[in-house]
Amino acid sequence: MQHEEIKNKYNTNIQDKYSGQYEAGRWFSSPINEAGFYMNQTTIHRVVWPLLVGVKNVLELGPGPGTWTRELLKVIPEATYDLVDISEKMIEQSKQSIFDKSKLRFFCLDFLDYKPDHKYDFFFSSRAVEYFADKEKFTQKVSEALVAGGKAVIITKMPRYYLYRLTRRPIPPMHRLQIKPRALEALFQKNGFIVNRVTLASCTVPLFKSAKLNSLAFKIFFYLPWTWASAFLAESYCLSVEKL
Repeated sequence: MQHEEIKNKYNTNIQDKYSGQYEAGRWFSSPINEAGFYMNQTTIHRVVWPLLVGVKNVLELGPGPGTWTRELLKVIPEATYDLVDISEKMIEQSKQSIFDKSKLRFFCLDFLDYKPDHKYDFFFSSRAVEYFADKEKFTQKVSEALVAGGKAVIITKMPRYYLYRLTRRPIPPMHRLQIKPRALEALFQKNGFIVNRVTLASCTVPLFKSAKLNSLAFKIFFYLPWTWASAFLAESYCLSVEKL
């Protein structure tokens, strides 16, 4: 899918699929979705929060309705934030959900077209990287935006395409550009980063559709080294890197 299609898809989803309330519909409409929310939140608390100490300015790609922006603000409310999202509807929801916007700037455009007026200490993105056909340009853009020593944390969908094959379903267009952790690690390393950590961000146990089982698997595998079992269970993963 082209970025304009992604933009239109999210704009439409907010109004039609989620009745104008993306955050509530996406994360709290079922026990499985709610378990996914708490897994992602836990990942941010354990991986991202420790990296925020001393951070002065943040670039976030794909803030959506501001769900994870608010988690960053809990740790560094004094920092400045530039939030880039291709969907104007998502930007609107983000503005509505964040009470104090005095240190936030919102930019509605394609990230690859974004021209920052300064460099950043920290880059964060959740569930946006999988929409970029050219992952190399994406990693280059992150590198250009960060100062030396700047850190980035990426949460993105795990390409578990075997599930579609097992159930004989076509892969939806929006899900065809997902990238495996090692491939994304290699691109960041090629563009001047060291990889600090890769871990589960959320997981689902295939075929069972159980919030409790998903949560239990997450608790077990979050702290373990990334293996084939992690890849099998991961619904999304978290990559932490640092610019040299």
